[in-house]
Amino acid sequence: MHSNKEMGVTVLSIMILMLLAEVEGWKMFHRGRGRGGMLGSPRAAPNTSVPSAELFLQLLDHFNPTVPRTWEQRYFTNASFYVPGGPVFLMIGGEGTADPLWMVTGQWIEYARHYNALCFMLEHRYYGASRPTRDLSARNLAFLSSEQSLADLAYFIDAMTVKYEVPEGTKWIAFGGSYSGALAAWLRAKYPHLIHGAVSASAPLLAKADFREYYRVVEDDLAISNDSCVTAVRDATQELNMLLKDPLGHKTANEIFK
Repeated sequence: MHSNKEMGVTVLSIMILMLLAEVEGWKMFHRGRGRGGMLGSPRAAPNTSVPSAELFLQLLDHFNPTVPRTWEQRYFTNASFYVPGGPVFLMIGGEGTADPLWMVTGQWIEYARHYNALCFMLEHRYYGASRPTRDLSARNLAFLSSEQSLADLAYFIDAMTVKYEVPEGTKWIAFGGSYSGALAAWLRAKYPHLIHGAVSASAPLLAKADFREYYRVVEDDLAISNDSCVTAVRDATQELNMLLKDPLGHKTANEIFK
């Protein structure tokens, strides 16, 4: 049976080999996908002008009236296609910085042009410039949840309806992809009096705590650079699991990865 020290050396050796042999694959594994995923950010013609960022006074906690704190949430507006009586399109920000290029490009903008829609994009709390708290301590991260995000959107809709004098009965349509696509669908389900419809692309609508099927996605991403990267990560994970089975192993792991 391996000693904790031997297993620690094994894990460290495997990680070093991964770094040296599969530099590109390891970089993707360690840092995650780039902004916009593998497809990159939205593209527009050179020198395309984009709307300036605006700030909206948002509630920190929508569910506890004893926490009256507010913060400034960033959003973008494109009213160039809007004709009173047209719908309002709301692009929901996901787990990343909101890119204003989305306000001038993409299929939803083509829809907006066709239907004379007013367009908004609201950045997700705790991402980009939308920071509700000074730091990311566990105490403050308690306010980072899909429930709070959905309430952010509902509060925003009410405020923009007043600011832009949106006529009663105007249809609001939510847009999103992946996590923000799930938010779009959940927004329609939770606030049907505010959202008439939702365009939800590639969205995991049913939350699953032990989402083992996603390991296949991780494996496919690691294999983009080289199949050996998948094997190296699998072996390192197995060794690390063995290392973490006892308190001394935990201590060794902390020393390796600190």
